[in-house]
Amino acid sequence: MEKIIALYEKRKDSFAFDQEARTRVDEAWQYFRDKIVNETFTLEDFANTIPNIQDRAIIDKGGYLMNFLERTSSKSYGSSKPGNAFNYGIKMNNDNTTYTLVSNREEEVDHATALEAFNINIKSFLHGLLMNEDGSPTSIVEKIQAIESDDNYIPATQLLRKIAALEHPKDLMPIYQDSTIDKLFKMFCDNEDATTNLGKNYAIVQKLKSLFNDGNEFLPSELYILSQFLWRLENAQTIFDPANKNVILYGAPGTGKTFTVLEALELLTKGDSNFYKVIQFHPSYSYEDFIEGIRPTGIVGSSLNLQVVNGTFKEFCIKAKNDLSNDYYFVIDEINRGNLSSIFGELLFCLEYRYNPNDDRSLNLVQTQYSNLIKNLTDDKERLSFIIQNDEVYFGIPDNVYVIGMMNDVDKSIDSFDLALRRRFKWIRKECDYEVITDVLSDYTEIEQYIDACKKLNQKISASSELNLGKSYEFGHAFFLRIKDISRGNKIKQGDMALLFDNYLQPTLKEYMRSVYAESDIDDKLKEIKESFINLVPKKTRKKRDQN
Repeated sequence: MEKIIALYEKRKDSFAFDQEARTRVDEAWQYFRDKIVNETFTLEDFANTIPNIQDRAIIDKGGYLMNFLERTSSKSYGSSKPGNAFNYGIKMNNDNTTYTLVSNREEEVDHATALEAFNINIKSFLHGLLMNEDGSPTSIVEKIQAIESDDNYIPATQLLRKIAALEHPKDLMPIYQDSTIDKLFKMFCDNEDATTNLGKNYAIVQKLKSLFNDGNEFLPSELYILSQFLWRLENAQTIFDPANKNVILYGAPGTGKTFTVLEALELLTKGDSNFYKVIQFHPSYSYEDFIEGIRPTGIVGSSLNLQVVNGTFKEFCIKAKNDLSNDYYFVIDEINRGNLSSIFGELLFCLEYRYNPNDDRSLNLVQTQYSNLIKNLTDDKERLSFIIQNDEVYFGIPDNVYVIGMMNDVDKSIDSFDLALRRRFKWIRKECDYEVITDVLSDYTEIEQYIDACKKLNQKISASSELNLGKSYEFGHAFFLRIKDISRGNKIKQGDMALLFDNYLQPTLKEYMRSVYAESDIDDKLKEIKESFINLVPKKTRKKRDQN
C-alpha cells in the first residue's frame, strides 16, 4: 500500500481536472434535477432524440437526461454505459415518433403508451431517488439502496450510479464498472462487507480518505484525480501483474495493444526510459541479439575484430539486478515474428523462476551458451557476467523484471509458440473496444448508428454464415476512429463512411479475403459489405423521406 501511495504522490500532477467543464456539467445536472424535484420532468426530457430539440442551450446539456448521463458528462464524471439505448427503460425510435419499452423490445408503441409507462415507472422513481416523501433530500445510503435494487425499471444501472456521483461528488468515485470497483474494493477494503457496486464505491472512498488525505473529506477535484489514477493503476496491474510477470497481449490489429502498454508504462515509470525497454522481433532477430553472442566490433589491422557482447535483454537484466528496489519492464512488440525457441534459448527456466538474492533455496540461475567462454576472459569478464559464483558465470531474470509481448495473431498463429513457452505467459486478448469509439466520438451525431455499423461489419468478417474469417481478422477500434479525420464537424455522413471503407478498411479486408475466396468473387463481396456498412439511415425512415 505504501508503494501505491508513493506512486500517486509522484504521478498525481500528471492528471488534469477541468474545473470549467465540471462546472458546466454540474449546472446541466442542476437543470435536470430541478425538473425532477419540481415534477415538471417530461418524457421528452428523459428519452428524446437530439434532432427533435430546438433549444441550443438544452442540446448543450446533452439534449435529454440519458444522453447527458451517458455522453455529455463523461469527460467530467467518467464513462458510464447503458449497454444499449433500450436499457434506458424507454427509448425513442429513429423515426422520432414511436418508442420502445424495455418490457418488450420487439414492439413499437405510440407516445400515449410510452407516456403512461414513463409516469408510472420512471418519473416517480427518479423523484423518489432524489427526494423523500417529507421533502428532504435522500441520503447517499438511500440512493445506493434504490439504484442497486433488483426491482429497478431502468436496466442502465451505470447511468443511475452516475446520478449518485453527481449528487455526492465528495463521497463516490466516478467509476461505475463492476469489475473495476470489485478489484479496487479487494485492494483497499478486503475486510468490509459491502455487496453492491455503489456500496463498495462508498466504502473505498472512506478508506481512501484515511490513506491519502489524513482522514479528511476530499474536494471533488481531489477525488476525481485520485479516481483516475486508481482506474489507470488497475488497468496497468492487469498487464503488469506481480503474480505473473510474463504477459502476451494479442488480438486483431488496431485494438490498442501498444497504446495500452505504453500508457501503463507512462503511469508506472513517469515516462522514465531507464525503467523500460521496447524492442521489436523480426525474422532476423537472434539469440545473439537478445542474450549474448560473438559479434564483429571493428577492424584491427587488416583483420575483423570479434568479441563476445551482451544482447539487449541480458544487458537490461543486469541493470535491473543492480536496482532491485524498482520494477523494470521489457516490452517485445511483434513477438511472434521471431524464432522464439531460438531467441529465448535457455531462458524457459528463468521465465518461470526469477532470480532473487534473498531466496534461500535457489537463486534460479542458468549457464548460457557462452558462459564457459566468458569465464575464461580476462578484461571483460565482469562486464559480460550477470553473476559470478565459484568462478562460474550464470544468468537469470531478476524478480523485478516484467516481460511483456505484443502480437497481432492475424499475422501468424499463436500456435507458433511452442507449448513450453506458451505456458509461461499469461495471455490477454484485446478486441475492438466500442466504448473507446463512443468516448472519443461522444460529440458526434449518429454515433449509435455508427457503432452499430462497426459491430455489424466485424460480425460479417468473423461469422461462419458470412465471410467466416474468424475474430482475428476483425478491425480494431483504431481503424474506426479514423472517421474523426475524415468527417467535418460532428456529423458522420454516408460519404464519410464510404471514404473510411475505401481508404482504410477495404485494402486490408481484400488481402484477408484472398486467402479464402477466388479473386473473381472478392469485388462483389466487398461491394455488398460496403453498402451494408455505410447504410446509416434506417430503410423505413428513408422510404418515408423519399415518398415526401
